[in-house]
Amino acid sequence: MLDHGFDSGAEVILDLPTYIDATESNYTRQVTDDSYRGAYDPRVLTHAHTLGIGIYDDRKVAIGAYNEHGRGKHIVMVVSTNDRIVEWGIDLYESYRDKSHPVSDIDLSLYESSLDR
Repeated sequence: MLDHGFDSGAEVILDLPTYIDATESNYTRQVTDDSYRGAYDPRVLTHAHTLGIGIYDDRKVAIGAYNEHGRGKHIVMVVSTNDRIVEWGIDLYESYRDKSHPVSDIDLSLYESSLDR
């Protein structure tokens, strides 16, 4: 991911099904790798979610609605510069961050039986 335009200060929060899919693919495995240089910080929510947030800066936010099981498949994406929507998106992202864990703390064997694949 860092080789594709993300700087070393990037952070990503994946839900558990998306994280597992990313670790199993040669194309996306590096998204889950916390050994990259700098402050790249991949994190994981230990449940599936259906609403994603991308924060570009304090002026622009992307809101993605996913299929019912997550896994990174968008149904709709809205990009907005409306101050109220940006503030709401940042608050939602921060709530995800508060509930997330560094990838180094995730033991996938604890979740295998509960995943809907």
